[in-house]
Amino acid sequence: MHEFKSEFIKLSIPSPADPSRRTQVLVSLAHVVRIVPYYYLESGGKRMVTTLEADDATSRPQGLKRSFTVHDDIGGQYDSGSATRTGQAMLERLWEESA
Repeated sequence: MHEFKSEFIKLSIPSPADPSRRTQVLVSLAHVVRIVPYYYLESGGKRMVTTLEADDATSRPQGLKRSFTVHDDIGGQYDSGSATRTGQAMLERLWEESA
């Protein structure tokens, strides 16, 4: 038997009843089935999404940031940017371990 520690990330999504409001969702890392990176530049509080040929931090253009779209096992999709810094670090670690 393996030692197991549950880790959860609190993410937010637009509320189905009122899209201008955000709903907090708690997602277990055990239920994350896929994370898809995307890259962006931030300017004036807005994100401009761009593409990147290779996912290498050393060759990444200066100022380009990475975030993830998180997919869970029941079809939910979340933006990792809505997680806390700790949650974002967990997703970064998960991404690095899967490479």
